[in-house]
Amino acid sequence: MKIKRLYQLAEKRKIAIGHFNVSNIETFEAAVRASKKTKKPIIIAVSEGAIEHSGLEFFVGAKDYYENKYNIELFLHLDHGYNLDIIGEAIHGGFDSVMFDGSHLDFSENVRLTRSIVNQAHRYGAAVEAEIGSIGGDEENVKNRKIIFTDPLLAQDFVKKTNCDMLAVAIGTSHGIHKFLKKSELDFKLLEVLRKVIPVPLVLHGASMVRSELVMDLKERGVKINNAIGVSAHDLKKAIGLGIRKINVDTDLQLAMIVEILDNIYDGQDSLKLYKLLNQAGKAMEEEVIRHIKLFSSK
Repeated sequence: MKIKRLYQLAEKRKIAIGHFNVSNIETFEAAVRASKKTKKPIIIAVSEGAIEHSGLEFFVGAKDYYENKYNIELFLHLDHGYNLDIIGEAIHGGFDSVMFDGSHLDFSENVRLTRSIVNQAHRYGAAVEAEIGSIGGDEENVKNRKIIFTDPLLAQDFVKKTNCDMLAVAIGTSHGIHKFLKKSELDFKLLEVLRKVIPVPLVLHGASMVRSELVMDLKERGVKINNAIGVSAHDLKKAIGLGIRKINVDTDLQLAMIVEILDNIYDGQDSLKLYKLLNQAGKAMEEEVIRHIKLFSSK
């Protein structure tokens, strides 16, 4: 299970692996180029919505293609899997890891389903990420979630009963651009306790920084965004220091690409060919991925 070696390396170096969501050829290659340029491994993540958009076979094929094209090792991950059929297809199709999100279920049902998926995945050499507690905000298939902080004793029991390989914990983050009311604020005391009692790598979801430059640019283009507050770079570094070993990023990538597309449209480009807009947006995403890789891997 090669992806577990990646987490072991992160633990040894006390850094976090960057998890970056992609949905099509431009976003996939943007993430790959960033990994190649920084010489740092990353996890390329796809959601069930992305699979519906581009097809599971595309992502498996793209992984093989770009590994050969750029001569690097890539890790493919299913993010927030709810549909058991899709999770099974990802496992059988060659994904390195899958996340089963049973955090909306009661504890016993979450344990039962997670354990079943772990048994299936391990037979195919894939790792499983699970979740205890609830990340705030909206995400595909689950709307208007409130933050339910991870209970350390429940989490410890959950990992023991399911044998999951990684655990996503809720310490105050949310999906989307509206993460906090006033400022970035994570429960680091809880994180310290979780690290002590949980024997598997910890994952932080909803961790985009929502950089003010991107928000201001969108506002100038007429996009209505209020109270857009992300996780600060300082808090991300502190979380890594306290044991977070994978950090999920999606919103920041979306914002960077949307800004680039709008800038090209509003600045009166002679050509508005879609592939050219998408290529430019891909370059903006690449820069954003590089920014995060450097943050997650620096001391």
